[in-house]
Amino acid sequence: MKQFREQIVRDLLLRSFDFKLTSEEQRLLKEGLNRYPRLNSDMKKVISIRTALQRKEKTGYKPGFSDRVLDRLRNIQTDNDLYFTYLIRFFRQIALVGSVLIMLLAVNNLIRGQDVSLDSLLALPQISLENTLASGLIVEGE
Repeated sequence: MKQFREQIVRDLLLRSFDFKLTSEEQRLLKEGLNRYPRLNSDMKKVISIRTALQRKEKTGYKPGFSDRVLDRLRNIQTDNDLYFTYLIRFFRQIALVGSVLIMLLAVNNLIRGQDVSLDSLLALPQISLENTLASGLIVEGE
């Protein structure tokens, strides 16, 4: 219970630096400072830190800092946009070349009188239920 009361007084102490306390809160703070001497030393530390911070010169950035940061962010976005632009451009070329090759293979098979299905053009094996089941049985049997 003592720690709880001490924490309440500590909270009042910290609030007193930034806000105006009511008369009841001021009375509780004064009693708490008399009862808990450790809070007096804490109060002195806070006061010394606050005065040191008030005396310190405010640091700033060079003029144009925000413009430089925003320009750098725009360049990063532009680099990403360029990457996707090149990716799309190369994909289109590869897709076009692949389509032309498939058409040439189809025309070649038509001229020779062979099968014109996509599986035969791309030399894909025929997948059937029997082949799939048979390969499963072999795997299980091993």
